Amino acid sequence: AYGVSIAVAQTCLLYFDGPTGALLPESHAARQLPADSTRAPLSGLTAGEQYKARVVAINSVGARYSPWSDIVVIQVPTPPEKPTIKILSSTSIQISWPFVQHRPRVKGYSVVVHVGSLLKYYNHRTHALTSDGSTLNPLPADTTFAYVVGLPP
Repeated sequence: AYGVSIAVAQTCLLYFDGPTGALLPESHAARQLPADSTRAPLSGLTAGEQYKARVVAINSVGARYSPWSDIVVIQVPTPPEKPTIKILSSTSIQISWPFVQHRPRVKGYSVVVHVGSLLKYYNHRTHALTSDGSTLNPLPADTTFAYVVGLPP
């Protein structure tokens, strides 16, 4: 069987509970992974924190720890490059941007358009602009353009 220890920001030691995937503060509360395990997917981590891990192999004779892994930091994605705008008609534009390569993978994009002195939010379901940005879902991550229709002429 295996146990996994996680160090957070070089100061806090947490222990991976195999069955639930949770990080626990006490090693005795963390249940081991099966002996045929070779990975432990962790979720719910905090962006900007430094993480490193080690594994302990456990048998009837005792336990031995691996060396610590390299440190990783989960980062918020880099911003997309400056978008381009193309006029499609007297009431429509197309906004384009390059795909953002990032780990963890980008989950989606939101588009904000400055119309006169107002900020408008792109609704990718209707292709229209709205004043209320709180009700919108982001565009899918593989999207690299948005058509905006119904602009005032």
